[in-house]
Amino acid sequence: GSRQIDELLAALPVPEGAQVAMETLSNVASDPRDREVILRRLDWSNLFEYAESTQSPIRAAAMRFLAALADSHDGAKRIITERDGIYLMLTACQPTWKVAIEEAIARKQASYDEAVKYRDEVQVALDGVPISDLNGAFKLRTELAQANLKVNQCATELEGVERRLKSGIEEKNSWDLQKEALRALAAMTEGSEAATSVFVEYGGVSMLHQ
Repeated sequence: GSRQIDELLAALPVPEGAQVAMETLSNVASDPRDREVILRRLDWSNLFEYAESTQSPIRAAAMRFLAALADSHDGAKRIITERDGIYLMLTACQPTWKVAIEEAIARKQASYDEAVKYRDEVQVALDGVPISDLNGAFKLRTELAQANLKVNQCATELEGVERRLKSGIEEKNSWDLQKEALRALAAMTEGSEAATSVFVEYGGVSMLHQ
């Protein structure tokens, strides 16, 4: 009822609870009366922020919620079209997860290579310190320990990102997001000439056949 909807909408601005709130609201919106209550009280800018989230599961939940609101509802379709929702749905169908992870791996690899290079330079400097120079040896030996810690930290970070690529979780999340975005586009374009013409204008037809 109305109170449950208010509680769910109140949870929306809090990122930790947003995904569950949007998924529950999507189910609640299947009742036409409840959907009217949601549409009257919803903060659209909040929802659209999640529709652009860099986290695929949150973005997928937002797409699902948009689809539930747009389903056979001209008013909701108009608001979503005016706020460029169709463009967001189309971009959600383009899988960028692999590019993003590969860029992250390249960054972490560069940091690791740099740390190793510096560590080797410190080692060379330490090897060249005369036995009589205790002060210099202590200083460089401490610096070497610090440099090795940095190498270790960079290696751990690199392994973490590589593991994300191997685990396939990002790919699964990406397919899930595409599925929800396609459903949202189908709900938007069904019976709406305005939404359909925007979809076509943005190259939606060629996206479907990619």
